[in-house]
Order: sequence, then C-alpha cells, then structure tokens
Amino acid sequence: MSTETKNIERALAGMRREVDDLHPHLREFLGKIEGVKNVEYTHGPNEWGADFVLTESDSLTDATAYVGVVVKNGTISQSGVSDVLRQIDECGKPRMISNGAQRVRMDRVWVIANGTISNNAKEKIHDARKIGVRFTDRKALAGLMAKYKYSPSEGLPTSIAICLGKQSLLASALKKESIPLGIVGQSPIFMDQMVIRREPSQYAHEGARKRKNQSSMKRVSIHNALENNRSLFINGEPGCGKSKMLQDILDRHASDAAFQKTKMIPIFVSCQDMLGKHDGKISKMLDEFEREHRLGEAEIEFHYLVIIDGIDECGLTREERIDHIAEWKKESSGGRVKKMVFASRDHFEEKRLDIPTYRIAPLSMREVVAAIKKTLAGVDVLDRIVDDVVRSDIFRSLPQNPLSTAILINLLQDEESIRELPANLTELFSKYAEVSLGRWDKDAGEGKNQRRYEASNHILARIATYMLDNQLHQIGESEAQRFFAEYLEERNLGIDPVELFDRVVEKSNLVFLHDGIFRFRHRTIAEFFYSKSFSNSKIDDLGEYVFDVQWATILFFHVGAKKDCPKLLEKINAIRPQQEGGKIMKAINMANILLAGYATPYACIQKVLQSVFIDTSIYAESVIGGKMKDSALARLSIMHVLAFFRIVMDYEYSRPFFKQAIEESLNQIEGLDIDDNVKAASLFLISLAHRSLGGENIFSGMIEKLGNRIPAHIQLAINHETDYLRQVGKDVKKFKRSVKRRLLSADKRSVGRGGRVHDLYTKEIRYLPKSKDEDR
Repeated sequence: MSTETKNIERALAGMRREVDDLHPHLREFLGKIEGVKNVEYTHGPNEWGADFVLTESDSLTDATAYVGVVVKNGTISQSGVSDVLRQIDECGKPRMISNGAQRVRMDRVWVIANGTISNNAKEKIHDARKIGVRFTDRKALAGLMAKYKYSPSEGLPTSIAICLGKQSLLASALKKESIPLGIVGQSPIFMDQMVIRREPSQYAHEGARKRKNQSSMKRVSIHNALENNRSLFINGEPGCGKSKMLQDILDRHASDAAFQKTKMIPIFVSCQDMLGKHDGKISKMLDEFEREHRLGEAEIEFHYLVIIDGIDECGLTREERIDHIAEWKKESSGGRVKKMVFASRDHFEEKRLDIPTYRIAPLSMREVVAAIKKTLAGVDVLDRIVDDVVRSDIFRSLPQNPLSTAILINLLQDEESIRELPANLTELFSKYAEVSLGRWDKDAGEGKNQRRYEASNHILARIATYMLDNQLHQIGESEAQRFFAEYLEERNLGIDPVELFDRVVEKSNLVFLHDGIFRFRHRTIAEFFYSKSFSNSKIDDLGEYVFDVQWATILFFHVGAKKDCPKLLEKINAIRPQQEGGKIMKAINMANILLAGYATPYACIQKVLQSVFIDTSIYAESVIGGKMKDSALARLSIMHVLAFFRIVMDYEYSRPFFKQAIEESLNQIEGLDIDDNVKAASLFLISLAHRSLGGENIFSGMIEKLGNRIPAHIQLAINHETDYLRQVGKDVKKFKRSVKRRLLSADKRSVGRGGRVHDLYTKEIRYLPKSKDEDR
C-alpha cells in the first residue's frame, strides 16, 4: 500500500461523524470517478435509503444507470446489518431526482463504510438482497481515492474541511430550491451566464471615447471578474440568474482545492439575515459563523469571501442600500474578509458605490434557441416548435434570461401550450401557472380541474401577498397549509385542503417544500401572484415607492395583465417622486411599464414616454444647476451626471416598440414652450435613444432651434457623441467647430456653472460656484 493511500485511510478512520465528516468528502470525491456523470446528495428525512444517487454511463453500451449509495460510519458487522438492509430495500423504490424533474429506479446499491465490512455481514446482505449490492470498506475506499487523486484532508484542519463541506452542501441545497428547467429524458440544462462591466458614466475631458454598445462590450465569467477585483457588485433584472451566479461562486470556492489556492472560506448570506440576525454587522456575522463551525480550532491563517444576496429585498430605501454596502465594504477592509460580492436588481453608479459594477449579460437569441433544442431533443415536432417560437411575439419580447427561457421550455413540453403561445411575459407566467397548477390535466373532470386551479391561484396569491408584505422569504409548512384550509373552509368547492396542498407542492414547479419550509422557487413567481391582488388603491398607498425595485416587477405584472390601460398608465406617470431614488427608479422602470401595456392606444404610450423624458431632464438639470446640493448625484461632476442619464435613458428606451413614439416626441419637444436647459437635455437624451434605433442626423433639430442657447455641458456632450458618428450633417459639423473654438480652446475661461471647462468634468457639483440663476 502506498504512503498516499495509508494517509487517506488514516484520514477516513479519523472521521467520527457520518453526516458532518464523511458525507462532504464523498460528495466531492464520487463525481471524480470515471463514468459518474452526476452526483446528487439526497441524505435527509426523505432520502428513501440512499444518501447519494449517482448517474453512471456504461462505457460499452453508453446506457445510463442509477446507483443508490448507502454510507455508514464505522464498522458494519453481521449483528448490525438491519439498518443497512432497510436502506437497501428502500433504494429499490422509484424516486424523483434532478430537482424533482426525473423519475428513476436504482439499478444497484453501493454500500460505503469508513470502517470494515465483515464477510458475514456481506453474506447476510447478499442473501436478503432484492437488488445488486457492491461493498467498499475503508481500505478499498482509500485505494479508490488515491487512484482518482483525491485526499479527504489535503492537509486542512478538520474544522475547515468540514466547514467547506457544509458550504458545498448549502450551494447544492440552494440550487434545488430554484426553478428547474424542464427535462425530457435527460439531465437539467443550465445556461452559463456571463457578466459585463457597466460602461463608465463619464465623458473624458481629453476627448470622446468610442461609445461601447452591448455587443462590443467584453463578456467575462463572474469567476474571472472576482479573481481580478477585491469587491464586486452584480446587477441584474428579475430572473436573469443573480442568485444562481452567487450559488456558483459559493460552490466553486467551497472545495479543498479552491481553499488551498485562495485560503478563503465562502459565506453566503442574505441581506435580510445580515440586517435581522447579525444587526447589519459583518463582524458579528463572522463571529457567529466561526463559533458555529469551530474555526477557532484551525491553526492556519485564512480569510473569507462574503457573498450578500437580495439587497433589494430588505425594505430599504435606495440610499439606505447604498449606505449599507459602503458600511460593509468599509468594515471588511483590511480585516478577516478578503473579497466581497453583492447582488441586487438595483442600477447603481459604479463611482457612487466605489465598487466595480457588473451587470449580467442577457442570453443571446442563439443561446435561447440552443437551450430549447437541447431540452426538447427527441420531441417529434421539435423543428415546428422552434420555428413557431422564433416567429412568435413572445420570442421578440421575451427577456433574454434563464428564468423566462426555463418557463418557456416547460410550457413547450405541454401539448396545449404548443398550440397557442403566449404573447408577452405576463401571459407567459399566466400560462405557466395554469399548466403548473393542473388547469388542463386530464385526470379529473374539466369542472373539478377548473375549481382546483382557481382555488390554488387565489391561495398562492394570498400567500405571496403575506410573504412579500412581511418581507418573508419562506414560511413554515403548517402555516402554508393553513392558507389552504382557511380559504377552502369558507367555500363549498368540494376540495380537500390537504389534497390540494400536496398537489400544488408535488406537481407544480412554482413552490418548494423541504424540511418543513415552504417557499416560492423564485421571487419573481411570488411577485407574479402578488400582482393578482395588486390594485389602483395600492398604487395610491405606495405613492412614489411603487417605482422601487421591490414593487417594480409587481407593477409590471399588474399592467401586463391589463395590456390596454391608458388611464392606468397616465395614473402611474402622474406620480411625481420627491425622493431622489424615486426619480431615478421612475426613469428606469417606466420603460418596462409601457412595454407591459403594449395594447394601449399608441398615442397614450407616446405621451407618457415624452413626459418621462421631460421629467427626467428637469431632475437632471436641477442637480446640474446646483438646486439639489444634498443630492447624491451632486457628489459627481456635471459631465458625469449627464453621462449617467444618457446611459440610463438610452439603455431603457432604445426598444423597437418605442421608435415611433421617440420620433414624434422629438418633433413635439422642439416646439414646446419650456425652459431652454430642460428642452436641450430632453432633446439630447431622446436623440441618443433615437440613434440606437437607427435614427440619422441626430441633434440637427435641436441645434437649429436652440443654437447657442444649448447649455455648455450639453454642447460638450454633443461634441463627444458625434465624434464617432459615420454621418454628420453640415449644421452639426459647424456646431462642433464652434464648440471647439469657444469652449475647448478656452479652458481657463469661466463657462456654464461659473467654472472652467475642466471643472465640468472633474469637480463635484456641490463645490461649483453658484450659477447666475442661483444669484437671482
């Protein structure tokens, strides 16, 4: 026996606890064995005998086999085989794997012990077996580990090895709770997502930098981004895969090999737990973590990778979220924390956070189609399905993210859904809810299915409202059952509440139940059901907070359910936020709200869009003009603030649906009797969205109407934005020459807000001299 094998055997013998010591190492090791395609950890009250389920590929026939792994700590003797026999018998029962998406039977059982297995015990098991059994004791297991170059300790202190194992198991548990992609005779499909560094909102005084568009910006893996930065902020819209990305980070760093390289232990914590359980203190969270995992026993130096998710889900204002991020970053600098990752739906300025900011790159249409084809391989009508989807409205309007793609794929496996595709995102969720809740099932009469569906729909809406109103991510199983019981006891529907609860949990991919905890598989699903109880009176109650990230998706679904709703869109647009965060979030979210109400008369869409651009320009010019000294944006330079709004409005409103509205708004704004600075800012911002939609000869109209009345900062911005245009009209060329002669060549002369041109790029607005308007 080699020295390496002896060392592994000693390490195995030293593991006294099956679940805490042995299981984490087996989870790491089993996937390394040749032929093992997948390792699923199933230990728990519902394991049905198997601590692990292996998916193996036969090298000769390429057939797939499923192996139940029974793990025991210590020696298995003849007198102690009863529990092993029970687990082996339970392994013979069919079960669901792959996040409840595949029903399989075990082909054989593998019994593993980190002690000895007596011959008498093997014989007794063989005599009673109903399924093939393979035995591996400590010596054989050590030999296998040596063969596949796996060391259970790798020289790590036991407390660190166990901690890493638990973090790895946590990553697996978190992934199980997420909504799975549909499966047709194969393993789940996960779409790898990339991130893009948010384009810096800045104009360079030295000259314009080439404007980066989405396609030209470099897509990188989150792991590369994390490797090159101490802290990261990840931004993404609902369903884009933020939580999965964080789970991947946790999983990758929760291995012995990763620790040996980085000397970091990953910690995944929700913002809600940070504020509730740990009083918002990184130090308290780390102290509790170290006590729980006995890390004080470790005699080596190590640091932490802290991953904080759901910053938008804690009921905080926008400024409070920024303050908490800054405080956590400050508290962790130079201490036990080596790296930090934050994730939220928020769109924050990188300079405002002082953290490298990445957004999750949308999936390409090619990736979406590839996912559909891969998942539906083997379906007879695959080509027709894909062709129908690509030509449909849903494919053009579908957010290019994993959640929407997963739901679409699930629907395409249902015969009724294949016949009639949804038209927009709200309809996609509605149809998915119908299929998931069994509205079209053929196992009962149509009337009973309808009653069960409607009851489930109403009950889940009540649960979602209760959870989100109380900022709960999960509730107890008995509490969830009470919602079903109370609803059905008040109605004579002939439906058993226990039966309906079990049906919703077992047959739908909408909710997740494990260890007595009930939760929705994705926050967006909870928000969809909440929207069913959302009303105009709720909008009145929320006021400007309706635009905040915690309400924006609910409002989107509320509008999407109506589709044709001019009065509702006008009511929402009439809300004038007083808080700075509300002003920014309205500018960002009104684009999606207008898209949700796509069936509204287009004149209303155009009117609201024009109003949004004007209101945003009023706000931007108030900051730039020094009227909002306490504004967070006043800590930036004038050109930085202008560039920030340029990026936001261009990104959100350069959608084909808005092209006609933008063109009409350009003409109308030019003729409005409003403040010249506001008019110039409005025309500047809307012209850039027009350019992204293929508009040509931009800025000509505003130059003709306003000329030198265009404020200096916008003149400079026009000069930058046109530097890389292929075609520039004579009037714009003349204007650019004038800007360079009057402004850029006379840098020491006072311009704009009373500062030099250089100050417009570099000096914080709050420190600039007063403008003439302020003096008056």
